[in-house]
Amino acid sequence: GAVPLRVGPPSSNLENEDLTALRDAIRHEQKIEITYLSKNGRQSQSIIWPFAIGYFTDGRILVGWCEKQEDYRHFRTDGIISLTVLNERYTRRRESLFREWHSSQMDKIMGRTGPFPLSK
Repeated sequence: GAVPLRVGPPSSNLENEDLTALRDAIRHEQKIEITYLSKNGRQSQSIIWPFAIGYFTDGRILVGWCEKQEDYRHFRTDGIISLTVLNERYTRRRESLFREWHSSQMDKIMGRTGPFPLSK
């Protein structure tokens, strides 16, 4: 199934959010096309290779490879205006995408916070 990332209980305003189509696309490794409204009100369309949903106390995050940006991206699920599951599988296994994404996130964290030079 989808790789869940859980951090705390879900917010009560998310209880009615239906992620069935998104979970099915992840399970079957199918590409999706989304129309997304960002926090700053910008609307965009993207083809995504979804492979994980992160569950946080104040929202849910879709994690996937974005064909347009050619990079891993995070999308708040409540910002997805429309979602179409495409009849096309992505070319890599979701576990491989998850490992590569996780490694890239760790590199970003380490780049910001360390490694620290040794003091004499």
